[in-house]
Amino acid sequence: MKLVLLRVLLILVVIFPFYINQVVEAAEDASLQEAEVDINAIDPNNYEISQNITINGSGIEEVEHILSKVNDVKIENVSFSSNGTEINSEIIEGETLIEYIIPISDPQSNSFNYEVSFNVQMEDEEFTVPLMIPTITSSGEGNIVSIVYEGPEDKIIQGNSFPVVKGEPGNTDSSYLMNIPSHVKYVLGDEDSFFNTFNLIGWGTLLIFLFIVIVWVRSEAKAQKEIKAQREIKEQRGGV
Repeated sequence: MKLVLLRVLLILVVIFPFYINQVVEAAEDASLQEAEVDINAIDPNNYEISQNITINGSGIEEVEHILSKVNDVKIENVSFSSNGTEINSEIIEGETLIEYIIPISDPQSNSFNYEVSFNVQMEDEEFTVPLMIPTITSSGEGNIVSIVYEGPEDKIIQGNSFPVVKGEPGNTDSSYLMNIPSHVKYVLGDEDSFFNTFNLIGWGTLLIFLFIVIVWVRSEAKAQKEIKAQREIKEQRGGV
């Protein structure tokens, strides 16, 4: 009997670490394949966010997500689903972050597609909107994340927004990134304004740089004059 138990124990010692290693490697191989983020600003204080996410990697039993409570925004109606079926999530709420853990229906599948949606309520003149981030790495294969934003029709997205607005001034924008950012910030205004935070910082930096250059040039010119004057004094003394 002791011999049988010893053999079983030996088998477990040999096989179990190999099994754990395979599971860990599978989890580490998980990556974000694609994500589509739709942001609809019903008004400057209320947002609807929908994220369609596809991840690669088999052997994964659950996916962890992080949502930031940046600037004390109010987050409501968080919902996960896959193929039209709702997914129950485990919620761990901290002071600054909320963690959502969802199970994967088929861990042996090479890919898993699901959707997450939620609402965000903002304070006046606050534009930072958090996004749901799966805690897995991006595949690194180009800009696999698309972000589509639609604001109120009577508002214009300002130049100091994130992601950077590349199109014509308006209330909509589309961006493509390599990963899902922790937040977006589409600053809204009644009209397109040239003077925004980015421009002011840029001009301020340029003015400081020019001031440093001018001070340096004047200092060098003064030093050269002093050197020239000292040389002239030495020459006059030498002539005497």
